[in-house]
Amino acid sequence: MAVTGTNGKTTTTRLIAHMSRCAGKVTGWSSTDGVFIDGAVVEEGDWSGYGGAGLILADKRVQLAVLESARGGLLLRGAGTLHNDVSVVTNVAADHLGQQGIHTIDDLAEVKGIVPRLTREGGWFVCNAQDPRVLAMPSKGRRWAFSLDPDAPGVRAALDQHGRAMTVLDEQITLLGEGGVVDPMIALADVPMTLSGLSRPDVANALAATAAGLAIGLPREAVLEGLRTFTAENNLGRMNLWDVHGTVVSLDLAHNEDSLI
Repeated sequence: MAVTGTNGKTTTTRLIAHMSRCAGKVTGWSSTDGVFIDGAVVEEGDWSGYGGAGLILADKRVQLAVLESARGGLLLRGAGTLHNDVSVVTNVAADHLGQQGIHTIDDLAEVKGIVPRLTREGGWFVCNAQDPRVLAMPSKGRRWAFSLDPDAPGVRAALDQHGRAMTVLDEQITLLGEGGVVDPMIALADVPMTLSGLSRPDVANALAATAAGLAIGLPREAVLEGLRTFTAENNLGRMNLWDVHGTVVSLDLAHNEDSLI
């Protein structure tokens, strides 16, 4: 599985890996904070590219690989895999422009679009239904849209193309399927990372990870357990609230406006 986008890559990668471990799978994941196999640190640092993928895929114990793919790694070394079974694109927003020949958001979208283009036919492309640049990315994978807005055009488009969608209805993470299927899965109040739905970026990350976990074949209960048990300790530096001697301190790595809205 490959995860890219401007915002939410690391959180989404960590959450999918957490869901996979809840399912009992030996899971390898790489991100901007290191390479991990079955919860153990293999390498620290930014491994959101070719090198991280190589370390994980070389380990024969790994049953599911969740690979964060950042702009720099894609440009400098390539995707690191010939294909993926599930791709996730969280969004495309202004960030790192003016570096390595990328000067516009459209340039950035072209780079991020490498990931869904590598999705196998019959696999899934988990796409942000509220981002037109993501929706325009070509992929052989079936569309599994995610959106905080159930009426977003991208949601209907995915369902019309025999895909699926993940959204929020009545303050619950809800799966939409063909034929009018509406499947409430879990209340936002039971998903700690969303702060009961107040953290909109993390609601979007939870929707994307839920779609990806189901798309790769994780059991429903493992996906739900992952959502219920993914806390600040699993996601350091991302919208963490800490009680420091009676004072609530918020820590977040947000580096552009889309991380905060």
